Amino acid sequence: MTRRRLDESGAVLIGFALCCTLLLALSALVVDLGSMRVARERGRRAADLGALAAGERLGNPGDRDPEAACEAAIRTATANLREAGPLQMEGSGCAALGHQCEAEPTDVVARTDTYEIVIRYPIPDAELVVDDEPLRSHDGQLCERMRVRVEQRVDFAFAGVFGVDHDDVTVDSTVRGVVGFRNVRVPALHALRRFGCRAITVSGQGRMVVEAFDASHPGVIGADALGNTTGEAACSSNTNADGYVVFAQEFGGLPGIEAMGSTTTPGVIALVATKVGSSRDVCCVPTGVRPGPTASPIISRLPVDWLYNPPARPGIDRARADAMALVAKPVADLRAEGWVVYPQDGAGWSCAPTTSVVVDAERVVVDCPNLGPKSQASITLTGVDVVARGSISVGTQNGVRMPNARRVVLAGAEAGSGLANGGTLTVNDGAPVGQPPRSCADRRADVDRHGASVVVLGGAFTSTTASVTGLCETFVYLAGTDAPQQRTSGGTCALDLPCPIVTADRGQVSLLGQLDWRASNASSSAPDDADPFEDLALWTETSLPGEIKGQGTTITSGVFFLPNAPIAYTGQASQDVQLNAQFFAESFDMSGQGTLRLTPNPSDVVPVPVAMFHLIR
Repeated sequence: MTRRRLDESGAVLIGFALCCTLLLALSALVVDLGSMRVARERGRRAADLGALAAGERLGNPGDRDPEAACEAAIRTATANLREAGPLQMEGSGCAALGHQCEAEPTDVVARTDTYEIVIRYPIPDAELVVDDEPLRSHDGQLCERMRVRVEQRVDFAFAGVFGVDHDDVTVDSTVRGVVGFRNVRVPALHALRRFGCRAITVSGQGRMVVEAFDASHPGVIGADALGNTTGEAACSSNTNADGYVVFAQEFGGLPGIEAMGSTTTPGVIALVATKVGSSRDVCCVPTGVRPGPTASPIISRLPVDWLYNPPARPGIDRARADAMALVAKPVADLRAEGWVVYPQDGAGWSCAPTTSVVVDAERVVVDCPNLGPKSQASITLTGVDVVARGSISVGTQNGVRMPNARRVVLAGAEAGSGLANGGTLTVNDGAPVGQPPRSCADRRADVDRHGASVVVLGGAFTSTTASVTGLCETFVYLAGTDAPQQRTSGGTCALDLPCPIVTADRGQVSLLGQLDWRASNASSSAPDDADPFEDLALWTETSLPGEIKGQGTTITSGVFFLPNAPIAYTGQASQDVQLNAQFFAESFDMSGQGTLRLTPNPSDVVPVPVAMFHLIR
């Protein structure tokens, strides 16, 4: 008997069909998983870059701006995600964060049909501890941290067969912004103008050269200008200074503006305009400015504020308050405290003497609307404290000398000059009575040298072309009617807005003639309670233009701070002036002839910390 052979052809077909189905399912799964992986990588890139964009706005504790950081994060993250319709902000958007750090975290949500961006600020310590992992040393403080979370909807192509048509991919990135003092710059000149061009210009046949101090400190020039006027408007031209943030032409085969490098480090011209980008060449004229610009974040006035007027030691605020209290005190009260009152307490003294007068008293209050010697006379005040209840005006061939002064306070004038020199004005030169004024260089050789401060509460500080002005180891504060501007950049001084300015005429500086002005330089240490104005030469909040014109020998050293005012420096033919000086001004313009060489000593000026930011989680 024979056995019937089984027919298995149908089973093979069924098996093949099952295998194909399985392969198709696996292929579909691979495709959908690939979509998930691509979405995750895209989200990771968007979150990381968004967080890094925010970090720059969190680094400086005095210039921290959470709202601007949030806006930068969303703008950058969105640019790195696949567009899917318009972006919608919940509530007030980034404005909910404000310009200051609040203790409680706030979420800002922006979304489209396919993704959602959540900005969280600040980040408490507890939110960084994952699976009992402790905080790390580089995680920083809560106000330094911001989180960017990106959540994307991924629609599946094949998984819908199994009842799953989409999934969400969520990634987040946390950044920490911190000021890094390991990599400071020492700019000889920094222009604080936020909008527009002409931040730093050199015209005529002159040159401005910032030299390297040593191998570690190259020449540095900086400008905060964005390279536009208001909003997105471009500068007016790119064929002259009006179209450039930093502008100079070549003269004699050499650039008009040059930041020289050291033997190991190249010079730096740091421009915000380069970082932001512009449709115009706002950086430089290739043959007139050297080296090429380096992208830089906004520096602002904060480094100077935090060195000379910090909340813990408000030197500028205190100087202004003390000066106002002195000029407001009745003369009788000052006399009772041992002050000599000029001219009442001296025979033949007057507010406009025609013969030379010496007032030999430790403390003198000048009770004159204006003190101004006449007929080639001079007034010598030998004391350490001088308070003038009005202004001081020195006419041609006349003089006012305060050789031993440590504190000089002038009430000044409602308009015009509070301190005007048309003859000879010397402060703290240390010359004995009867001897001619000494140079400030000689004063620096004294064993008993000391610093002096001059506070002018009203009016400008001016000198004429025929004048001789000597300010030895002297700080001048043109206080005006307004206190120093805010230290933080909240609200009216955000990264994308100009800082507030003072429009009163008080506080203008216009110095011509022969000038020898040197800031106090008793040590290489930072300012402290004992010497709050170490290395500071000038502070004024005015917005009216300042000028220093070198018709005679011009020597300046120290920090010159005019955050709201442009300053013009004019040189003369064949004059090569080398200065241990640093200028922070709204803008800086040099004209005329000769070469201005700035070589600031890092121990005598304001270092600019470079903000650093890095991802921590």
